[in-house]
Amino acid sequence: MSKRVLLISAVFPPEPVVSATLAMDLYRELTSQGHQVQVLCPRPSRPMGFAFSDGVAANVNVCHLPSYFAPGPNPLKRLWESISFGWHCYRFIKAAQAKYDLVYLNSWPLFSQAFIVKACVQGGMPSAVHVQDMYPESLINKLPSWLGRLVSVLLMPIDRYVLSRANRVIVISAKMKDYLRATRHLPEEKMVTVINWQDESPFISYRPAGEALPGEEKLTFMYCGNVGPVAGIDVLIDGFAQAGMVQARLVIAGSGSYRDAYVAHARKYPGCDIQFWDVPAGKVPEMQSRADVMLLPLRKGAAASSIPSKLPAYMFSAKAVLAALDGDSDTAGAIRAADCGVICPPESPEAIAEAMCRIAQSPREQLDRWGHNGRQYALAHFTRSKNLRVLMDTLINLA
Repeated sequence: MSKRVLLISAVFPPEPVVSATLAMDLYRELTSQGHQVQVLCPRPSRPMGFAFSDGVAANVNVCHLPSYFAPGPNPLKRLWESISFGWHCYRFIKAAQAKYDLVYLNSWPLFSQAFIVKACVQGGMPSAVHVQDMYPESLINKLPSWLGRLVSVLLMPIDRYVLSRANRVIVISAKMKDYLRATRHLPEEKMVTVINWQDESPFISYRPAGEALPGEEKLTFMYCGNVGPVAGIDVLIDGFAQAGMVQARLVIAGSGSYRDAYVAHARKYPGCDIQFWDVPAGKVPEMQSRADVMLLPLRKGAAASSIPSKLPAYMFSAKAVLAALDGDSDTAGAIRAADCGVICPPESPEAIAEAMCRIAQSPREQLDRWGHNGRQYALAHFTRSKNLRVLMDTLINLA
């Protein structure tokens, strides 16, 4: 039976970010099964500095709301972005001539989520909220303790309202599920774990041209993804400089709000081969094929309850992984289970330098073995077909 679905996403193609890809995959799967889907999203803005030359794919029923957007790091602007998008979604839902059978939202925390869920409650429409990060905790961890306590008192009730009033809460890791159940007092049957997937086919089918490009005689350490504040790329740069490897290069591939700052930071080490590359849409497999080791640095606490989408992409490229993050995180657990690389403590240039030197001394066969192990693990756990099916079953059963 055909359902009317309202799909609300804070990002959507042509934005080349994970949640945008998830939303498009979900849209295509829903419509392929005969459901009527309306997409609500802001105008494209992520990542900051990206050239949006390609539009939304043809035959996609999308409405770009005229909400305020703020791709930069300013917290007050990001707050207003969340409020503005949520308010526009609220008005859209209230003005709809017919009720939707289901509202799916992967939106900015916390205010936009609250506006959307409130509109669903008032309209008697079931909703499913997709939680990508835990707020207010992610914000509190960046603040002094006294200010963090105040922010928690002000914002925690909003998140509890969102998660308690939504009909389903979709989380991206087992640890996130356990934590939210305990702190938000949510029933088990309301929560579903869906790992953020990657479409493995572009990585599996990609074949390098064959000829070596300039610089590829060097051992290439590469970070590929959003160049933002959470990654801690400045620590990567410091660690690479401390390693002092003449026959190696560090490549930062991607765009984002902190790229200019990191370019300036790299200039402190004129004797090091540190390069910044753009990554055109659809070229991630090609970029990553030019690396020997993929880098996954995260600030302390950033990997506590989720697996960054970069890890499946790295694994599908069959590359060894050097991860600088919390050792008790889900991400570290996945890397150990896969046996696909090296883990070192986060935010430590010395630890990164030591890990890079250790990898540089490893035989080529070891790097290849790590890469093979990672791909096999990703094929078993991180594919689009497996995780999209879980999400689809969750939504259709709810509607």
